[in-house]
Amino acid sequence: MFLKKILLMGLFATLSHLVVAQVKVLGNVEISNQGVSLGVIFNTGEAPKAKEPSLSPVNFSGHSGQVKGFGVGLESSFFNIMGEEQTTLYTPRLSYQVFDTWLPIGAKLNVLYYTDFNKGSLTIRPELGVNLGVNNYLMYGYNLVTTQSELVPTRHQVTFGFTFPKIR
Repeated sequence: MFLKKILLMGLFATLSHLVVAQVKVLGNVEISNQGVSLGVIFNTGEAPKAKEPSLSPVNFSGHSGQVKGFGVGLESSFFNIMGEEQTTLYTPRLSYQVFDTWLPIGAKLNVLYYTDFNKGSLTIRPELGVNLGVNNYLMYGYNLVTTQSELVPTRHQVTFGFTFPKIR
């Protein structure tokens, strides 16, 4: 019941945010020490545009734009859970992220539900990171587990992500 309330509040917050802003839909792919994730970001910021191709930090390479807004995604963990045999976890994710590409720093707040379809763990993960270019970033997050802590593979997560340009 608690999870349903959280998901409904997130959905209503997302919808109210989308109504007042010009939304661009972005996609993202992330690889972390827990597994792989795919997601969609409802970006209300100015779409990132490269003035010159570069992999250097964005504040040195002349990029402009921002990625900020709500996101939905699915993470998949392919690593062993302590004390159990190999188990794949599927984790629906609601998030809000802010990356101004003229700054080298970004932040993201995730609400996740780790599940193996037998039991689940509600988790909140704040993340801080650096922009590595217009469309890629490196982040560190810490899982704050509220239920079933044995289900979460690790508390610390390091993520490399790539954001696709506007897909809508």
